[in-house]
Amino acid sequence: MLQTIYETRAWALESRYFSRAKATLLPMLQEGTLTTESFTSQKRADLPLPQVAGVCAAGVISAAQAYADFSAAAGGTTNGDGSSQVNVALIPLRGAMTKYGGSCSYGTKDVREWLSSALNNPNIGAIVLMTDTPGGAVDGTEDLAKDIKNASKPVVAFIDGMAASAGYWVASQANHIIINSETTAWVGSIGTLVAHVDQSGFLEKQGMKVTYITADASTDKVKGNSTQPLDEEAIAMFKADLNSINDTFIATVQAGRPGAADVSKWGSAKIFNGKEGKKLGLVDAVGSLEDAIKKAAKLATAKPKSSSKSNSNYNMKFATGFASSFPRIAAALGFTSASENVEVTEESLKTAEAAIETALQAQSTAEAAKLKADGELATANATIQTLTTDKTELKGQVATLEAWKKEAGGKTAPAGDESNQREQKKAASYNAHADQYRKKNS
Repeated sequence: MLQTIYETRAWALESRYFSRAKATLLPMLQEGTLTTESFTSQKRADLPLPQVAGVCAAGVISAAQAYADFSAAAGGTTNGDGSSQVNVALIPLRGAMTKYGGSCSYGTKDVREWLSSALNNPNIGAIVLMTDTPGGAVDGTEDLAKDIKNASKPVVAFIDGMAASAGYWVASQANHIIINSETTAWVGSIGTLVAHVDQSGFLEKQGMKVTYITADASTDKVKGNSTQPLDEEAIAMFKADLNSINDTFIATVQAGRPGAADVSKWGSAKIFNGKEGKKLGLVDAVGSLEDAIKKAAKLATAKPKSSSKSNSNYNMKFATGFASSFPRIAAALGFTSASENVEVTEESLKTAEAAIETALQAQSTAEAAKLKADGELATANATIQTLTTDKTELKGQVATLEAWKKEAGGKTAPAGDESNQREQKKAASYNAHADQYRKKNS
């Protein structure tokens, strides 16, 4: 069964957990001591279920309700002392993630159903996603992440140990992320993998040989099967799928975490502790579950419950790296790289938009001025070319006149020689023009 999972699914799973699960379960599968039925049918009665916690001015109300009564959770809008109260749903995302779940966790479809129930419950104002997972199968993960992103109520992701790979894919879409430790909690592993188990050697020792017979046109039907070694074509096929999934994964994280601007620092699937994750902008703060519940309630009271997640994105915080990566936008928003964590509000975004519009208008004016200057320069160049040509022609005429003058040698036309007298007059006229030209260009 595990081989089938390896060969048919791409995983966004923290690699160390993947290796441990493979080493533990694969021998049991090969020996026949663990079957597909026992793996999928194991009861999950002891696994955590969603609860509801009330938050008032005095702090978090300790009383909580199990998910069985989730849809009926009430508590009113005020406490007995008149203080306002916000009910916060606590939804778990724990263990290895698969679409339909197994012996270690509920499936992503279960989590989506819980989320939908909380969003549709008018008595619940916000949600805390309690996350402790190494990640899991891509199938189902993208859908859950989209649900978190589009949630109509604030969602705070609380990392209680680990939010790696597919787990972080989902958590990155929350309004706010809190991790429970700087040193012993982990975040990241933003990458994808697939494993292939080559059983050909094992089958050969058992005296077995597998032969596949396919239709003539079904040339890709058995590519990547577990009874044969992988060829280069099959590896390329797996890599193409993984690269496409990985691009979507990274783009989703970038959209959900605008403060984590420098992909080169986390896009290699490295995992980070809480302190490093906060520095990179992968998490917002280090704190407890109670802190996460209070933050969710605060976000719920900061805006109408009916407003969408996209509207709440006005309240974002940008890490230091944003200013160094996008200095012009950062300047328009009014902060610099010296700022460790700057909150961006709707007002500051409008100011930035106005500054950008002014810059665009200035750019348009500058481009028009440049176009006009280019035209004037072209006209000036044409005039210079014409004057240069005229100057060259005049130089030729002067040279001719000088030759004529030299040839005349001061001779005068004989009396009665009208032809010679006319030429003498012409020479005098040319001499006069030549003298003017020399004076003008001396």
